[in-house]
Amino acid sequence: MRRGALPALLRYLPEWLVGLASSVGLVVAVLHLTDARYFGVSSFMERSNLIEQAAPAWHRPLNLLLNLWIYGELLVILTNRKRRAIHDFIAGTVVIRDPPPGDIPAANPPASHAQLNRRLDPSGAGD
Repeated sequence: MRRGALPALLRYLPEWLVGLASSVGLVVAVLHLTDARYFGVSSFMERSNLIEQAAPAWHRPLNLLLNLWIYGELLVILTNRKRRAIHDFIAGTVVIRDPPPGDIPAANPPASHAQLNRRLDPSGAGD
């Protein structure tokens, strides 16, 4: 599996780009509303509907694409053995879970400070 910044970027890039474009559509809608129309509604739901209606024509398909992406991620996670999502396949990553601390016996018991000092300074000058 690949490590580093590129897989992390690839992992979330599709969702970020579609989400950003969808958000830009909503900002454009709000900027085109007058203050009287924006503040003239009495509830949050009415204001949300007003913004959706004022959004550019390309906002609705992007919003649909974003919703399909999110539900597609869930569907893919639930239907594969390793529980990898679409973004994991794109980035070539997989989640590795460590077992709980009590499940693995310690191969080497923890060293004392004196033993660690001898390992760092084998001449014994630090003793």
